[in-house]
Amino acid sequence: MNNLKFYSYLVTPIIIAAVFTTKQITSAQPPPSDTNVKLFPDWSDFTFSDFEPIAEGGEVSPGADEVAGWEVSRTWQAGDSIGNVLKLGDLEESLSPQLFSLQDINQRTLSTATTGTEDLSSDTPIAINATLGEFGIVQNQTLETLVEAVPDLGLESAANVEPVADLLSQNGVGNLDAPIEDLLNDNQIRELPLNSLDLEQYSVDSIPGISEAQLQDFDNFEEAYISEIPGLSDLPLSEFPNPVRAEIGFVGRIDFIWGDAEAKAYRTISGSKVEGFNVPCESQCSHFELDDLENFGRATTSEFEGNQWIAGKNHWVKGGTGCLSGGSEPTGIHPFGDSFKSVLWQTDETTDTGEIVMFFNINTKCGDSAYFIGPFPFPQGIVKTNDRVYLGN
Repeated sequence: MNNLKFYSYLVTPIIIAAVFTTKQITSAQPPPSDTNVKLFPDWSDFTFSDFEPIAEGGEVSPGADEVAGWEVSRTWQAGDSIGNVLKLGDLEESLSPQLFSLQDINQRTLSTATTGTEDLSSDTPIAINATLGEFGIVQNQTLETLVEAVPDLGLESAANVEPVADLLSQNGVGNLDAPIEDLLNDNQIRELPLNSLDLEQYSVDSIPGISEAQLQDFDNFEEAYISEIPGLSDLPLSEFPNPVRAEIGFVGRIDFIWGDAEAKAYRTISGSKVEGFNVPCESQCSHFELDDLENFGRATTSEFEGNQWIAGKNHWVKGGTGCLSGGSEPTGIHPFGDSFKSVLWQTDETTDTGEIVMFFNINTKCGDSAYFIGPFPFPQGIVKTNDRVYLGN
């Protein structure tokens, strides 16, 4: 298992730009007609529900909770979905899902799926087809924190909000016609936990305004899993507040694929944000050897020819910043920014193929962890000799 412990690169002068609306790749030079650039998915057509299951088990030990300031600890098994491994707090500084409300999520999900006939303006309310039990954030709320998070809920009479009325009734409170905010003057009522109810029996819309509240306004929002936020797993990664996207970058061709018998690889493009992206490899240096794009009518040679992308399964480097510094992560690259790390996981010389995976990290206000949550198979992640691969900028 992977455990959280305490404790410039350019490959080719061929530049590509992503055009997500047309699902095409354009280039500063006309690419060969048979070019199919790998490791460059259309993020406007890719959601967390499209991820393949995690390939290996792992854990975050409870010792990390106190340092991070929220419950980052968890355990996962091979085969678990990404929605049951990643929490909102992991993505707070990268994709920033906490800036959404449930209305925002469902509005964007519908707008990307619709043919354009529906009225999906921001003023159009959308019924949330989920229970309070499926909205995992509610599990962590008391009556007081719920009222603090949901606009104007305190002005409602308790009798008009079924879950609140039931919560108060089962705790012997009889004055249900009073505004909820008046009832909160009682210390015991303020601390009543929502998870003492069977939340599966209530719809999200049974609490007025809850779908308009930003996720970050709820207490302990960081601890909710992606799968516990209705609609979030079905939202394209290009639609997040800090979207995954690539506009300009470099493409290289996989010239050779080498196995663990290789040693002393020094012209690398892989590493970490802490150690840089030319971390050398001394032994068991399975890797891709990269080259410029060719077949443009003349041979292309440059200083980038022969650069190496080292496999990360057996080569881990320093990672983490601030209060979460001192960890380790597989060597790799960041072609799409900080949301995740792309890692050549392993190679197979017998088939001239390599496997690309993704690793995520934990974001906190005092620092970010190493990229150790993975591996998740990358879209189009099995590549072979002579494939053109996107390497970022």
